Amino acid sequence: MFAVLSLVAFVLTPTAIVRGQDEAADTSEAVGEDVADPYDRSQERTWTDRQGRQQKAKFSGVLSGNVLLKVGGRIQRIPLATLSDEDVDWIREVLRREDKLDQLPFAYREKKDTATMPATGTDTSPSDATTPAEESYDRNAERVWTDSNGKQVTGTYFSLFREDVQIKVTGSGVVRVPLANLSASDIDWVREYLRRNNQLNRLPLAYRLSPDDPAAMQDPEVVPQAGLRDERIWTDRKGNKARARFFSISGKDLKLTGRGFTTLPLAQLSRDDLIWLQDALKEEGRLHEMPLAYRDPPDESLSELELARHRRTGYLRKWTQYNGKSFVATYVRVSDGEVQLYDGSQQRGFPWYDLSDEDQEYVRARLEREIAGAFFPEKADIVLTTDEIDNGWRLWTDLDERQVKGRYVKRDHGLSVAVLETPDGEQGYIFDFLGEEDREYIDAETKRRIEAEKARREQLAAAARQEMENRRNSRPSSPFPTSRGMGPHGAATPPTMSEPRFPEPQFPEIVWVYSCMNCGAEFTEDDGVKAGDPCPRCNRQTPANRGGQQVASNGMTTPQAAGAQAAYNQGYQTGQLAGKVFLAVCGIVAIVFVIQKASGK
Repeated sequence: MFAVLSLVAFVLTPTAIVRGQDEAADTSEAVGEDVADPYDRSQERTWTDRQGRQQKAKFSGVLSGNVLLKVGGRIQRIPLATLSDEDVDWIREVLRREDKLDQLPFAYREKKDTATMPATGTDTSPSDATTPAEESYDRNAERVWTDSNGKQVTGTYFSLFREDVQIKVTGSGVVRVPLANLSASDIDWVREYLRRNNQLNRLPLAYRLSPDDPAAMQDPEVVPQAGLRDERIWTDRKGNKARARFFSISGKDLKLTGRGFTTLPLAQLSRDDLIWLQDALKEEGRLHEMPLAYRDPPDESLSELELARHRRTGYLRKWTQYNGKSFVATYVRVSDGEVQLYDGSQQRGFPWYDLSDEDQEYVRARLEREIAGAFFPEKADIVLTTDEIDNGWRLWTDLDERQVKGRYVKRDHGLSVAVLETPDGEQGYIFDFLGEEDREYIDAETKRRIEAEKARREQLAAAARQEMENRRNSRPSSPFPTSRGMGPHGAATPPTMSEPRFPEPQFPEIVWVYSCMNCGAEFTEDDGVKAGDPCPRCNRQTPANRGGQQVASNGMTTPQAAGAQAAYNQGYQTGQLAGKVFLAVCGIVAIVFVIQKASGK
């Protein structure tokens, strides 16, 4: 029986296995043909904001609460709070698969589920009769703060410094926690507190909107402040991380400052950090500080070796002047109407009009990518009305001899852009592409505004000082009784012969006390003594001596001063007596010593 069963199993098993393998193969082929990975970040997908508007782009990463989307050859920064829940879930899953979930702010790292119980384990079912206490938005009220590691501290809100929340912990001072590392409830509390106190503009753009609030997607052309001076975590291509601040770019090296200085070659910087650095430098009009090979996002179609070779040679090009002379150099920047080029040994400036049309077109393309400004339109209304002239409008000319009318407003993006008020509203134009006369006008206007602001501040300070002086001179008289005309200890002071500034006060009756500087005796006018008279005590032995050498003090004194003088005289006499006693004792000791010596003892 056992042998028969074994034979049947041996015959049937291979058939089942083969059938199962064939079905699995068919299934895998079907999946491979029909189903693609929905979380492939290299594929373009449709993104939707909370108002339903859509656009197609590739996912590039997450930086400082903003999603980096690649549209064509340009990177857009979209706040996470403005994207739909489906897009946020997609980003969360992609970063989770790549083990980069820490790039998301803490409030977005977990999918919201209304059916999930709170972390505290409290029962929030409808049968629960108790309701949670209303959140207090008093900055002096203590609350529990939670970071991304689950660590909690109890403290009060102190301040917001850039993207860090400062929390005052009892007994531990003030601690700083990045917004990205706070829980969603903590971020909501900070947002609501700032909103109630009209300080919501202090919050970074990525945190001003709650993920549940409907809001329009921000204009992709408006790039929020990149925070070049903020401390952040930098990552190299090997995955090494360091918390530091941007300091400078020296050649092809990036210098960071934190606990000392750190130098990192730009070629070893991670792709996301390189894009972040390009964005931050462009925001401040300093992208020209980077070598030309690192100003554009890396070409994803090139391997590391091909990308390194392209960076070495791909940005050298042939330049031609109108006189036919040609040379090979690398573009650096446009400054003061000249194109700065580097030929490998030195940097030289060439006038704009001296370059060929092809070279000028190349420079325009570089300026459009590197500076957050525009060029003058080819056709514009340049007829100035009388009212416009009276309001400070003028004609502006660029290096291409194009003109536009407008009024100067300010310089922006690190002084790289000149903002003009035009018939179409305020427009930003590349400052270094303006004509020489216009650049000089802006420099003079800027200097005038600075001097006017300085004069205004000095005027306000002088007015404040005058106001303080007026208040000091117009103080009302005190309702309390004063001791005007009295000395520091309450004793009366002698009347002055100068003309009084105020009506003569009504003094109470004063008894003058005279003290002898010799014996310390005190007398009043009732004793028949006046200032300058001889001391009756020192001259009482010989009445004929009255008017002699010993006289009373001709000044007025207080009882305290007289007592001090008497104490001094008594001490002096006691000291004299002690000295005499000491001399007598010494004399007796000397006599005893001489007697003993004479007796031979």
